[in-house]
Amino acid sequence: CAELERALASGDAEAVRREAHTLKSLLATFSYEAGRVFAMQLEMLAASGSLEDAESLTVEVLAALRRLVAALASETA
Repeated sequence: CAELERALASGDAEAVRREAHTLKSLLATFSYEAGRVFAMQLEMLAASGSLEDAESLTVEVLAALRRLVAALASETA
Protein backbone atom coordinates (compact mmCIF):
# COMPACT_ATOMS: atom_id res chain seq x y z
CA CYS A 1 0.00 0.00 0.00
CA ALA A 2 2.76 2.41 0.92
CA GLU A 3 4.59 1.58 -2.31
CA LEU A 4 1.48 2.40 -4.34
CA GLU A 5 1.08 5.71 -2.54
CA ARG A 6 4.78 6.57 -3.07
CA ALA A 7 4.58 5.67 -6.77
CA LEU A 8 1.49 7.82 -7.21
CA ALA A 9 3.04 10.74 -5.32
CA SER A 10 6.15 10.59 -7.50
CA GLY A 11 4.14 10.32 -10.73
CA ASP A 12 5.76 6.99 -11.64
CA ALA A 13 3.10 5.38 -13.87
CA GLU A 14 5.10 2.16 -14.31
CA ALA A 15 5.47 1.68 -10.57
CA VAL A 16 1.76 2.42 -10.08
CA ARG A 17 0.98 -0.19 -12.74
CA ARG A 18 3.16 -2.81 -11.01
CA GLU A 19 1.68 -2.14 -7.58
CA ALA A 20 -1.88 -2.14 -8.92
CA HIS A 21 -1.19 -5.46 -10.67
CA THR A 22 0.09 -6.97 -7.42
CA LEU A 23 -2.90 -5.72 -5.46
CA LYS A 24 -5.28 -6.91 -8.19
CA SER A 25 -3.86 -10.42 -7.83
CA LEU A 26 -4.10 -10.29 -4.05
CA LEU A 27 -7.72 -9.18 -4.14
CA ALA A 28 -8.53 -11.85 -6.74
CA THR A 29 -6.95 -14.51 -4.52
CA PHE A 30 -9.56 -13.70 -1.90
CA SER A 31 -12.36 -13.41 -4.49
CA TYR A 32 -12.88 -9.73 -3.68
CA GLU A 33 -14.28 -8.81 -7.08
CA ALA A 34 -15.18 -5.17 -6.40
CA GLY A 35 -11.68 -4.41 -5.15
CA ARG A 36 -10.09 -6.39 -7.97
CA VAL A 37 -11.98 -4.31 -10.52
CA PHE A 38 -10.71 -1.04 -8.99
CA ALA A 39 -7.15 -2.37 -9.01
CA MET A 40 -7.54 -3.53 -12.62
CA GLN A 41 -8.81 -0.10 -13.66
CA LEU A 42 -5.85 1.53 -11.92
CA GLU A 43 -3.44 -0.90 -13.57
CA MET A 44 -4.88 -0.24 -17.02
CA LEU A 45 -4.84 3.53 -16.49
CA ALA A 46 -1.20 3.50 -15.40
CA ALA A 47 -0.27 1.15 -18.26
CA SER A 48 -1.54 3.81 -20.66
CA GLY A 49 1.01 6.19 -19.12
CA SER A 50 -1.64 8.39 -17.59
CA LEU A 51 -2.24 8.96 -13.91
CA GLU A 52 -5.30 11.17 -14.40
CA ASP A 53 -7.98 9.88 -11.99
CA ALA A 54 -5.39 7.54 -10.44
CA GLU A 55 -5.77 9.17 -7.04
CA SER A 56 -9.49 8.36 -6.79
CA LEU A 57 -8.89 4.78 -7.96
CA THR A 58 -6.08 4.42 -5.43
CA VAL A 59 -8.44 5.54 -2.67
CA GLU A 60 -10.91 2.84 -3.77
CA VAL A 61 -8.24 0.13 -3.95
CA LEU A 62 -6.87 0.98 -0.52
CA ALA A 63 -10.39 1.07 0.96
CA ALA A 64 -11.04 -2.38 -0.54
CA LEU A 65 -7.83 -3.68 1.02
CA ARG A 66 -8.83 -2.29 4.42
CA ARG A 67 -12.22 -4.00 4.13
CA LEU A 68 -10.54 -7.28 3.18
CA VAL A 69 -8.12 -7.08 6.11
CA ALA A 70 -11.03 -6.35 8.48
CA ALA A 71 -13.01 -9.28 7.12
CA LEU A 72 -10.05 -11.63 7.48
CA ALA A 73 -9.37 -10.38 10.99
CA SER A 74 -12.95 -11.02 12.02
CA GLU A 75 -12.69 -14.57 10.65
CA THR A 76 -9.74 -15.33 12.89
CA ALA A 77 -11.18 -13.68 16.00
